[in-house]
Amino acid sequence: MSGILYHSWNIFDRDKIELFFYEKKLAMRLFKKIYCILFLILGMHFQTYSQWVQRNSLPGNLAVRDGAVSWVIGSKCYIVGGNGHNDLLEFDPGTQSWTAKALIPQGVTMFGMGFVCNGKGYLCGGNNQNFAYYSSLWEYDPQQDLWTQKRDFPTGKRADGFAFSIGDKGYVGCGDDSSFVYSDFYKYDPITDNWTPMPTFLGGYRMWPYAFAVDGKGYVGGGSQLSEMNDLWQFDTLANMWIQKSSLPGNARQCAVSFSSADYGIVGLGQAGFTNVFDDVYKYDPANDLWDPLPDFNPGGRAWATGFAYGDNIYMGTGWNFSTFYRDIYMLDISTGISTPNNNLNNVLAYQSHGSIVVEFNNQNDEFTSVELIDAQGKRVKNEDLVNCDQGMQKIYIPCNGIPTGIYFVRVVAANESVSLKMMVNEF
Repeated sequence: MSGILYHSWNIFDRDKIELFFYEKKLAMRLFKKIYCILFLILGMHFQTYSQWVQRNSLPGNLAVRDGAVSWVIGSKCYIVGGNGHNDLLEFDPGTQSWTAKALIPQGVTMFGMGFVCNGKGYLCGGNNQNFAYYSSLWEYDPQQDLWTQKRDFPTGKRADGFAFSIGDKGYVGCGDDSSFVYSDFYKYDPITDNWTPMPTFLGGYRMWPYAFAVDGKGYVGGGSQLSEMNDLWQFDTLANMWIQKSSLPGNARQCAVSFSSADYGIVGLGQAGFTNVFDDVYKYDPANDLWDPLPDFNPGGRAWATGFAYGDNIYMGTGWNFSTFYRDIYMLDISTGISTPNNNLNNVLAYQSHGSIVVEFNNQNDEFTSVELIDAQGKRVKNEDLVNCDQGMQKIYIPCNGIPTGIYFVRVVAANESVSLKMMVNEF
């Protein structure tokens, strides 16, 4: 495998590093306390959030699982497979109802990699109930409730890696094939059904990392090499390169929940040493390269859980804490962290009129202003840049043809400050 970095090791051999994990846990607890003190001393602030609220659990007592994939497509959220499962469950955030959809054609699929492109969900790799690994890529069309097999992952069998989407492309990397652990990275084009090798992940080989994408850039970190990690790397699609960012402030971990929510990345839960599970959750702000703690996941720590964001809310659930498998789902309202108070914009209003989204605002400075439309997954789908925006009341029209029905955020940015509004957009 020339050009692909990998490492061969026994992923379940932990005897030699038990003492290391004990010392690291003590050090990380001390680090977390110091981090919180510095956070206050430096004049930063913690947002005030609501608490986690239980939503309707996955249907049926046999629905417990870990290692599932999640998608958000339009106005619906999906949980895909997981340990012992080949099902696809659709969740309606408005009604809290679950609907069973077409089964995964290859059967039980857990620890796969999932992403969304062009209104369709993709399930890459994973393994079955006997830990036989898949190399497959499946596309799910929610309009037809139909699975279609696509071109296999280019290097063969793979599970326990990361995936995210940027624009109309999917990205998959790292993970293992039961013999080797990888640091490779590939881009998938759904239009041509082709995979393209990308720059090797500079964080090195690893399995079970966390990953998300915000504003046209991908973020990967954590997971496990010979021990857990808490780093973070940004992939810049324009520069085609990896850049290291601020590390997760909590314990190093693998098997965490991770996804994007509007302008932020969300990372939480997970485990270390196959003995300790975590209940802390964090929000990452890419614009300022800062982490902000969210309320701890009050149902308790767990690993291999799943999560997603819809509107102002983030959801987490399922997973395993080494004694119990779960089928629950909890919701946290993070709306207090979405709008940024400022002195340059006021009277911001957004609404849909005929074939356009109309954004009105009172601009206090005659300088560059940007108006963006961001979907529930944190992807920018439309934007209007005003290089010389006049002072006073402004009205901007954003064509919404081709935009699927769903929850969106309108963000107005001026003088490095922003206001974000949530709105429902109906397909035109």
